[in-house]
Amino acid sequence: CHTLHQMIHGHFGDHVQRFVMLDTRYTYEFEGGSVKGSRHLQDPNEAEALMPGYVEDDTVVVVFCEFSQHRGPRMY
Repeated sequence: CHTLHQMIHGHFGDHVQRFVMLDTRYTYEFEGGSVKGSRHLQDPNEAEALMPGYVEDDTVVVVFCEFSQHRGPRMY
């Protein structure tokens, strides 16, 4: 969380030009509140389709969910 907070506030501007936050929690969890600016993503196929564009742009991708060791890694 500390590193994400720093990235959101531009502390890594020398190295991180762009980043995207993907919230892979269930819809009801996302609707209950999320990190400001994050994108809600539930479909692994959609995540797979987005990744090449992010890689080409050198975008840092942050994927998070309630159980990060479960859903988050499946989305990448």
